Amino acid sequence: ALADGHDFAATNPSWFLAILIVGLYLLGVFRQRRPGEPPLDKGLIPWLGHGLEFCKDTIKFLEKMKQKYSDVFMVQLGGNYITFIIDPLSFGAFVKDSQEKLDFNMIARKLLHRVFGYKLLGNEHKIIMKSSYKHLRGPGLEVLTHSMMCNLQNVMLQNIGSSAVQKTWLEDSLYKLVTWLCVSSSSILVSFVALSSSSPDFR
Repeated sequence: ALADGHDFAATNPSWFLAILIVGLYLLGVFRQRRPGEPPLDKGLIPWLGHGLEFCKDTIKFLEKMKQKYSDVFMVQLGGNYITFIIDPLSFGAFVKDSQEKLDFNMIARKLLHRVFGYKLLGNEHKIIMKSSYKHLRGPGLEVLTHSMMCNLQNVMLQNIGSSAVQKTWLEDSLYKLVTWLCVSSSSILVSFVALSSSSPDFR
């Protein structure tokens, strides 16, 4: 009989080596850059990678990685391999080429549940996405943009010409003005309900 685990490891070096290799594999030590992937930087600490440096000063870390690998690179952060795209002009091409390869359904479901407490049921998400693609692309987007522009003009110019009754001007912040204009125009666009005559004037 063996006295303890140390004796077992000493008499069975192959088992100890196998456990060590499996542990290193799970920590991502043997992970290498695959064909088609951007440059990979795993850092010096297994599994954790650049996690500490990233949390300490994110901007400085990303700038250093950009100088080293250009605009696209992959780093290991806490067991996850995350790809960073620094050049904003590359976002469109990346999303366009990756639509069939990337699935945001899981993230969208978690985000909706966490922020709004809403759970998607069945194919509801696919129906919403199909409707969004119909109205937010191509000819549908042109119609929507034109309608929104007309609604904004109507909201901003609704009181011009009403010289009979001069309403009192109100002073407020630019943020509130823009918010009021967008919400009012969107309400007309979605529900086709006319604005109330009591809407305030801004200057």
